[in-house]
Amino acid sequence: MSTHSVELRVIDSVIDLVTADAGYKWTYREIAAYSGCSTETVIRVSKKLKNSALMHGENTNKSFELEKLQQVRTQLALGEKL
Repeated sequence: MSTHSVELRVIDSVIDLVTADAGYKWTYREIAAYSGCSTETVIRVSKKLKNSALMHGENTNKSFELEKLQQVRTQLALGEKL
């Protein structure tokens, strides 16, 4: 499985979960369960999102830039890197 597809799955999951319940503070474990990957993978992708200013905070105090995240999701789907 390529790195892009895992990143894409995690980003899709974050978008779905935050859109479904924006007030809930999703944990890495919950995002991993929803996306079908390991908690470690979600943490690794989250670090990339933080470095790209698409995610802020830690643990249960995370927030996401949904509009920018959707743009990055489109770029990943076209084969570009995160």
